Amino acid sequence: MKEVWKKKFYLQLLIFLVLFSLLYCDKTQAEPTWEKVTSLNSIYIKVLEPTPKGILAGEHNPGYTSGTTPVNGVFFSKDFGKTWQSLGLNNRGVLDLKYFDGKIYATTCYTIDHTNGLFLTDNMGETWQNIGPPASPTKVDRDSQTIYLGSLHYGLYTSFDEGSTWNKLFEGGSTDLRVYEVQSSEDVTLFSDLRKVYRTTDHGVTWEEVEALSNK
Repeated sequence: MKEVWKKKFYLQLLIFLVLFSLLYCDKTQAEPTWEKVTSLNSIYIKVLEPTPKGILAGEHNPGYTSGTTPVNGVFFSKDFGKTWQSLGLNNRGVLDLKYFDGKIYATTCYTIDHTNGLFLTDNMGETWQNIGPPASPTKVDRDSQTIYLGSLHYGLYTSFDEGSTWNKLFEGGSTDLRVYEVQSSEDVTLFSDLRKVYRTTDHGVTWEEVEALSNK
């Protein structure tokens, strides 16, 4: 009887020690620490985008006037935000960024030299190419086959040829068609406007409304 009691006691003790060690280790693990990025005026940073080489940041000050700070362009850090370098699109006001397969896509707000909208660079900002349709853009994302571009008044545009031509999903234009978010993967892409959410599983060829999210 004593042997059985001893086995139960030692088993319970072992269980207690294991649970205690797990809880103690969890509590004593280093807490995540945060520090303010002082090398970039973060008050006007609209978007951050990770890349294999570092972090992209897009700057947009809605009260900007030409010739004043902030720069309202694209910045890049390869040391986890300690230092930043300009990648261009200065004065344009960057609304969204997407990195894909060595290319950077940027949606912009302001017109400079008679160009605005969506820009692309495949050389980390040495040169930029204006590839978007003539519509004020909001969001951009893409997968291996399609670029998805949200606009302010005309809904979603898609391109199946790397931005050479664009397809408009909706007819007409209104504030109800403003695209607030676009999220894409190889399996599914979703975008939302003022009242509805839509999804595609064939890279933007066909779309269906996600009725459970209507007016949410």
